[in-house]
Amino acid sequence: MKSIEPTFALRKKNPTDSYGRVCAFISFSLSKGVYKRVVFVMKDLTTGRPFRVPTTAWDPKGHKCFVKGTAAEKEYALRVNAQIKEVEVAVKQIVEECNNRHCSVSTQLLSEEAIYGRIKRIESFTDSPEPTKSTLLVKYWEGFIERAKAGMVNHHGKPYKTTAIISYQKCLNAFYDYEERKKHHYTLDEVDKTFYDEYVGDMVAAGKLPNTVGERIKNLKALMNRSYEEGLHENTAYRSFTKPAQEVDNVYLTESELDAIYDFQFDDDTAFLKKYRDLFLVGCYTGLRWEDFKAIKKEDFSISPKGNPILIVRTAKTGTRTVIPFLWSHLKDILERYNYTMPRVSEQKFNKYVKDVCRLAGVNTPVIITSGKHARNEPYEKWQLVSAHTARRSACTNMFLRGIPTIAIMKISSHRREATFLKYIKVSAEENADFVAENYAESD
Repeated sequence: MKSIEPTFALRKKNPTDSYGRVCAFISFSLSKGVYKRVVFVMKDLTTGRPFRVPTTAWDPKGHKCFVKGTAAEKEYALRVNAQIKEVEVAVKQIVEECNNRHCSVSTQLLSEEAIYGRIKRIESFTDSPEPTKSTLLVKYWEGFIERAKAGMVNHHGKPYKTTAIISYQKCLNAFYDYEERKKHHYTLDEVDKTFYDEYVGDMVAAGKLPNTVGERIKNLKALMNRSYEEGLHENTAYRSFTKPAQEVDNVYLTESELDAIYDFQFDDDTAFLKKYRDLFLVGCYTGLRWEDFKAIKKEDFSISPKGNPILIVRTAKTGTRTVIPFLWSHLKDILERYNYTMPRVSEQKFNKYVKDVCRLAGVNTPVIITSGKHARNEPYEKWQLVSAHTARRSACTNMFLRGIPTIAIMKISSHRREATFLKYIKVSAEENADFVAENYAESD
């Protein structure tokens, strides 16, 4: 029997409707020359409401949502994609069972009710007895995400951030694929060293980068630890799991490049890029993360006891109170230009347009990337590699090259561990040699 692959598409109510309902299409041969197609609207199993997705957020070739936009939009897209994956798995299970029993697939077997019923019953890929929901890794994972969305606190006593929830959901979506390939639903007790070796080996064989593997293992360990503390199992093998990591090549902008960006004169056609230029420079001059430097407001400005202008920011990621001095005069000029309230832009648009800013300003030094997702033999022009996070790296590196002590920079950048901070110092071996020679060589 030929394998049956469901497809997914949007259906709009009328031609002017910018939102569409996600529909599942399952076509198959009922008998020779007789073809059937089951079509149903995808519903969120937690709410019972149909999924509705903007047409601009739908990937018609991949038959799924683009994960882009605001954090809430990304989270919604991931939820839709997760259910699409569940429907695909359910259809493949049904067809495989029909193949094994040498029976025909019917419209009843592939109906909306049958597929959603199968998803809710969590039928096992194996012939072994079905474990209880509380011991299934995937079911615990799904429940964990729902609790995190509802305000559950982490081990620091703070609610999980949207970015963390999105990370857990992405890793769960990937794990759905892994279970499908293994034809097995894993329990919490099965997450042992053998599982770890097979799971990591599968990811490496699929070409996943070490940092991607590391993120999935980190989240898995956190889930196992939480479920252990909740008394759902006594398995402690996960504690020995190591998180693969790779030192990734990326770039920073020198002070002269930042000056060139600051001084660049936009024409009428490119004037809209000014706000992206200014926002980027604020990040380069403060060392704040994207979510923090985009949210600077007038109340953050203050004067130190000795009369120096400072910014006092409570960071979104760690809640750390950070005091930032005005090391570059351009910082105060830019903030005053906006009355200390930065323009609101999306990170997606920012990452797109900041590259245009840097290209126009001549930030085109050839750069070869040897590791990470951008690795290739041909050189990039530096502007192609610039993003929101480049600002933070640039600030840390330029402060280091000014000779500011590491501990002082970490106070400004709110890094807690030196090992993490040092990954932000992006000087080359040649730059480091010049820095040491110019600052520490014996004088004549």
